[in-house]
Amino acid sequence: MKPDNLPERGEIIARLYEHWQPVPSHETVKLDAACGRVLAADLESKATLPVCRSAGPDGIAVRVSDFENGVPDTKGWKKGIDFCMADTGDDFDDPFDTVIPIEAVSFLDHGGVELRLDKPLERGQGVSLRGSRLEEGELLLEKGAVLTPWNLNLLASGGYGEVPVIVKPKVIYIPTGSELIDPGSLPARGENIESNGLMIQSLLESWGAQVVRYPICKDIQCNLEDMLQKALLEGDIVLINGGSSKGSEDFNTRMIRSRSTYFQHGARSVPGFPVGAGMVEGKPVINLPGPPMAAFSVVHWCAKALVFRGLGIPVPMPKTTEAILQEEMKAPEKLDFYQRLYLKESSQGILAFPMKQERGARCMALCNGLIVLRAGSYYEKGQRILVEWL
Repeated sequence: MKPDNLPERGEIIARLYEHWQPVPSHETVKLDAACGRVLAADLESKATLPVCRSAGPDGIAVRVSDFENGVPDTKGWKKGIDFCMADTGDDFDDPFDTVIPIEAVSFLDHGGVELRLDKPLERGQGVSLRGSRLEEGELLLEKGAVLTPWNLNLLASGGYGEVPVIVKPKVIYIPTGSELIDPGSLPARGENIESNGLMIQSLLESWGAQVVRYPICKDIQCNLEDMLQKALLEGDIVLINGGSSKGSEDFNTRMIRSRSTYFQHGARSVPGFPVGAGMVEGKPVINLPGPPMAAFSVVHWCAKALVFRGLGIPVPMPKTTEAILQEEMKAPEKLDFYQRLYLKESSQGILAFPMKQERGARCMALCNGLIVLRAGSYYEKGQRILVEWL
């Protein structure tokens, strides 16, 4: 467990990827339940839009031939003979070929119209041609697209009411520790609240996983072993929280190691360096450290990568911004460091305030930015840095 002997985060992920090559399965879901899901196939438009020519803006449809010698006298025009109404996206009567926006039209009391044109009309002006929005057979989205609200709009326009998506990888979360009690209870002496599960479940679900949180497992080795076996039967990825270090009741590391075809204890990154990563019965089993920031860090670099592996798509690029550092920062000599930041807008730009562990539990809630400092790196106050928004 000395830093010199520990692999970097990326090395551990690469080894897990070597040993775990899941083949994602598919399911079909209604379009109104598809936001955030991963598309399982290329989809082509079933529809042509517009089906035939249609009006671009709201207005009136006219014959451009009536304007060959300039703007005609329209005060005596009759609706249905000299013009017709044309609403955005709607078809209009075949004799007419051009649409004048409604803003350029005044309707007279006796039935005629008055036009305000700032340039000569051109045939087809204000008209959307058949297929100008979508053509049947046109590629809408490619396999692997994460469906956004805008994607749903496009798919609905293309004639879809349901779509094939990748089945969400199922992650089983097992909190362990004889001292733990459920959220909503007040701890007595020797007790602690199991607060990591809510954070971890929310993170995993935001990345596209299905999460099942098991009840708290006390530090009894046979119970831990039974719960792990149940999780392996039920899930695709197993996260065991706690028992990853060298305490007298830290059974989890030894349990996972004894059953793994690949196992790594420790990563060159803090907080969270005593992480355990193994492959048990062909599935990743990750032993998360207990402290909240350590658990978050490992979920951020390890569990996140596994979820996207299970979805069959690359881990997306994080949302980043440039910020001005308000205090100096220095990483340990031989360990990468997950530095929490408080980001604040100002007239100078985004200000980044490093957050320290001694500021208490609220540090987790106030943290809205992150930077991973490479081992031995140093950043001075006032330096512009690229940070991840949380």
